[in-house]
Amino acid sequence: MSSRYVLHDHFVVEAEVYRDGGGLGIFVKFGNLRRDDNTPNIEIWLPFTGFVEYHEPREGGVVNRIIIGPLYHFSNFRYNSNTRQWEPINGFHGLITPGKILGVKFFSKIPLEHAEKMKEIAEKEGTVTLVINLQFSALYNQGTLNQKTKNYTLSFKFQLSKRTLEEWMAQWSSIYAYYAGLPKSVPQEVLHDYIEALKAYNVGAYKAAVAMARRALQQAVEDKGASKKEKLHKQIDELFGKGLLDKATKSLADGIRYFGNYGAHPQDDLLSQVTKDDAELAIKVLRQILIKLYAQNG
Repeated sequence: MSSRYVLHDHFVVEAEVYRDGGGLGIFVKFGNLRRDDNTPNIEIWLPFTGFVEYHEPREGGVVNRIIIGPLYHFSNFRYNSNTRQWEPINGFHGLITPGKILGVKFFSKIPLEHAEKMKEIAEKEGTVTLVINLQFSALYNQGTLNQKTKNYTLSFKFQLSKRTLEEWMAQWSSIYAYYAGLPKSVPQEVLHDYIEALKAYNVGAYKAAVAMARRALQQAVEDKGASKKEKLHKQIDELFGKGLLDKATKSLADGIRYFGNYGAHPQDDLLSQVTKDDAELAIKVLRQILIKLYAQNG
């Protein structure tokens, strides 16, 4: 899918967006269309700056703009009109003479929480608006007395369907799972909570880390068929009885009281006693259990 601008009748800037690894690939084409013999040269200047955002509709026609993250300048290409192929070039050569096209590839990482939020919006609205914001400068009539610098801020809008996001998320989840050291078949909801537990641990929020680890574990055992009406330790016993957990892994889970039944009131809640070591152990055991449960499915 693509979005384009035509500037000054001959300067065309077109962006294409696609899934790439754990994020978005953005390919931007800068074309200097030959208008006549007086068509000026255009020289694109570095740096490129920009960011990716998506829109969440609110009541009353208000739109909440949610910023995902920055654009990263990845690589550069020249279009060969003879072979009709894009050819990579070393370094950046921004001069575009009339009739020539320059291609620049960007990348933006898409965290799992943003991917899930975009899918949620698309499910509700039919599509979600993704916006690629790009800023750069260009020199017109390069090398002449009439040369002039122009600054551009362009926003390329794309409508992503629920189906497109589902296809992209299937690939993104595999990438997220790979970097987390988990099987790619771990469900998205479980993977999201596992990653949130890691994030919480890394910033010293040990109670939150254990809470998210326990939530991920419970979602995983229920996904594997444990009764949703039972408490977590009973669910673990169920999976052990079905042969989905070995004795060693079950013992580890049973040995961590924070994976047990939390009380409904602060005075009963064992989270108040969580230490850094407890949180680290909880996450390690969770990872081991997820590997046991999902390794056979990839």
